[in-house]
Amino acid sequence: MCNHVFLQSANNYITNATYVALSDSVVNSQLTLRPGEEITVPINLDGYRSLRSFATIAFPIKFIKSTFNMNGGVTYTKFPGIINNTLNETENVMYSLGTVLASNVSEFVDFTVSYSANFNKVRNQLVKERNDNYFQHVAGLQLNLLSKNGWFFQNDLNNQFYKGLSEGFDQIYSLWNMSIGKKFLQDNKGELKLSVFDLLKQNRSISRNITETYLEDTRNEVLQQFFMITFTYNLRNFGTAAARAVNRAAGGNNR
Repeated sequence: MCNHVFLQSANNYITNATYVALSDSVVNSQLTLRPGEEITVPINLDGYRSLRSFATIAFPIKFIKSTFNMNGGVTYTKFPGIINNTLNETENVMYSLGTVLASNVSEFVDFTVSYSANFNKVRNQLVKERNDNYFQHVAGLQLNLLSKNGWFFQNDLNNQFYKGLSEGFDQIYSLWNMSIGKKFLQDNKGELKLSVFDLLKQNRSISRNITETYLEDTRNEVLQQFFMITFTYNLRNFGTAAARAVNRAAGGNNR
């Protein structure tokens, strides 16, 4: 069993001071805020804290020649900020849990089954309507098969699920990559592989940013399905050849 605890604290943390106008407010000769409009400027504040704990335990499962791993952890982060000249602190607590089943069958069969879940609680000291809970999980399956004559098959499938984000951001989708190829040449130094990325055409990019004053959900455009052919040549004796060259040079300098 393995345990880790990390603590981080920062003085003069770079954060923001936000002013939200309740009525027409003159900031300067060129800027007037209408009710509901806001202005934000960077400032330095003490009070940033981050605590992360992580524990894992693993044990063998002999009848399928595999290792089973369980892990869990808690992460706590506090962000200081200023809203309308009042100190505001946002706290985010994330609870994580995961399992991994990894094979150790042989050089010809390799698989990994994994699952991880994260549950987040966000609490804003001043703006209670920005309190939030959200959940994310990732379930994965990897399978690699290799035949004695050099043919191989690789499969990587994972399912991602988001719940509790802003409207339109809750998602569930699967990313499936697959490839088939052949090892050849002396000592299988050469490899020719055909790969397909995002077999189901579902790839997406979703993320959540937590700050001292707001929550932000973002969606980015990402590359979806494509095919690729690759040829790889492994220079397995490069280290030995380099060592011989160094030894020859050293011998020459000694003469």
